Amino acid sequence: MDEERQKLRGEGFGKRFSKKWWGNIWYYYRFRFLVILFIGAIIGYGIYDQVTKVNPDVTVDYFGYQSFTEEQLMGIHDFLQEMGKDVNGDGKVSMVFYPNAYSPSAKDEQSLGMGQKLELEIAAGEAVIFLFDKPCFDLVTQNDNYIFQDLGEWAEECGIPEDKLVEVNGQYVGVKMNGNRMLTDSGIDLPDDISDDDNVYMIVRGRRYNEEKGDNMERYDYSLEVARYILSSFN
Repeated sequence: MDEERQKLRGEGFGKRFSKKWWGNIWYYYRFRFLVILFIGAIIGYGIYDQVTKVNPDVTVDYFGYQSFTEEQLMGIHDFLQEMGKDVNGDGKVSMVFYPNAYSPSAKDEQSLGMGQKLELEIAAGEAVIFLFDKPCFDLVTQNDNYIFQDLGEWAEECGIPEDKLVEVNGQYVGVKMNGNRMLTDSGIDLPDDISDDDNVYMIVRGRRYNEEKGDNMERYDYSLEVARYILSSFN
């Protein structure tokens, strides 16, 4: 280290802070500078990610063949914002709708990956409220490993029309969403006489063991409030 300092001060290195001096500094210490820049970039990105990261207060996931325009996505967002509340305490109100294009019958690599995402979301994801097309609804409701809310228990409280309830294995786990304001106000018009195969279905997943207390419980309970609000909005 002493030799390096002597070199920096020596005539061979050039006058301090001169062009020659800076050139020699870069030549001998460029690898150290690059390491420092790399570490600084990582720290900077971490700070930026924490500042800009969105932590949803409520997440609604859609899986199916339905595609959405920007206007429809904005309409769903605006509808959810009517119930917006900062549950996670980050100072922001974030009600997020995630559309996921997926067909269980497709066997391509992208569809298989989306199927795994669907399973992961129900088993361990943040979403409590799900919208499905008919194939996806059949796929998840036939899986005995998943637990869903019995929405029949909410029918009177929310005013859910009886013909909208869908029974699976003795439990009303789904609701047909044609005529629901979340969709109609967003420009997604599903006619009254739409076939079951073309309808959209809503389910609410059951509570996990880690959602029985603390922040997770508060977030789950608030998602149930939003789910009730959605199901109270039939025209």
